[in-house]
Amino acid sequence: MPHDLDWTLGERILCDLADLPQEVQRFVELQISPDGERVGYILSFPEGECRIGSNGTLQEDEFDNAWMLRFTPDNRLTALVSNLGAWSLREEEATWPEEYDYIWNPLFSVSGDVTSAAVQKGGMYGMVRNQATWEELFPYATDYAMSEDGSICCCVVQTRSLSEGDITAFREKVFSVAVNEQTWAWSFLNAWTPVPDSRTGITAAVVRRDYQDYTVAVDGLPWPQGFANVWEPLIAGNGDVYAPVQSGGKWGLAKNGDLVWPARFNQLWHLQAGEGDTGITAIVSLQFGQFTVGHDDRLWKRSYPVLTDLRLGLGGERTAVVAGSGMNPEQPDSCFTSPQWRLVVDDRPVNGWFDQVFPPVFSPDGGQVAARIKSGKRFGYILENKTYPQDFDMAWDPVFSPDGGRVLLRVREGDTLKRIVATLDEFR
Repeated sequence: MPHDLDWTLGERILCDLADLPQEVQRFVELQISPDGERVGYILSFPEGECRIGSNGTLQEDEFDNAWMLRFTPDNRLTALVSNLGAWSLREEEATWPEEYDYIWNPLFSVSGDVTSAAVQKGGMYGMVRNQATWEELFPYATDYAMSEDGSICCCVVQTRSLSEGDITAFREKVFSVAVNEQTWAWSFLNAWTPVPDSRTGITAAVVRRDYQDYTVAVDGLPWPQGFANVWEPLIAGNGDVYAPVQSGGKWGLAKNGDLVWPARFNQLWHLQAGEGDTGITAIVSLQFGQFTVGHDDRLWKRSYPVLTDLRLGLGGERTAVVAGSGMNPEQPDSCFTSPQWRLVVDDRPVNGWFDQVFPPVFSPDGGQVAARIKSGKRFGYILENKTYPQDFDMAWDPVFSPDGGRVLLRVREGDTLKRIVATLDEFR
């Protein structure tokens, strides 16, 4: 988030949807930019055309279809658009010149200067990065990924075509990973979840060499050790590769192929690593239906039926996670009630259960953590054990100021979309 974002306290209206053209049939999508300065939308009109706009204006170009409206991290408006069955990507008021049978899964670098996407052209699959389409496309591809700085684009690819009637094809090693168009030299029965890391230049993925032989391949070279199963790997800044692995019916943590947490868990996944030598944090389960957080094999005291959205503060010194009750805590004997959710920070539950808690957001220094919440049909915000005094028809994730002393709230109330900059003291 740029440091020159407007952090003036108070509310400011961005757009009133009631002022948009009356002939609009429906809103296809609605988004607010990361800096809270722009409201973007896709509108559908009765004649079937779609148009893109922002802050009360509409772009001139019309499309047969438009979807996946997204702002880049540097606040540029993008969407996937089609005319006469041909698809491309639109950035602000310019559409990429090359057209595809289909385009999906747009990815943005942290700075916003790189945009990539998955594409299908002529029945073949690959990626496009900043309007440059891979020269070699593949019979099939999946699990598209991009490094944080956008320098590495990769996906799992099928290296050669197979006949639909070939019932033995699943036995052949025809899957690999393509990294910036270059396919690994090794192929496998299957491959999943490639993870590219621009700090080290490494790409790692889960691979299956045989029916019961799963491992991790790093730049195509598999670990010598095999396991009963493996989850998505994580690459540390020093180049070490970690992955949850299953051995003897239990899960442990492997580092470069060797177990560093013993295989004693019913489940172990969602790895996170802080900066420097702060170790690995993960969601783990020691018994069925009970999940907690482990850091270097040391476990939190409390456990929950569901844990998700693990996040670390600066340096990995603080941890936040979203916990699910498994049932409504107000009606623990009913199996028909929806689960309730709460924020847990450093093994301490935040007050209150909600219908939904979105992924937690840490302040830049890691000293504060906030989250968007939903109760019934209304959205709001919590700041650890405090709640913002207003709720809204719709809300987007909070954004902290660089010094952590203010919070940007992007919200909708009725037809009005606005940005609110609040101090931490306004949460009660």
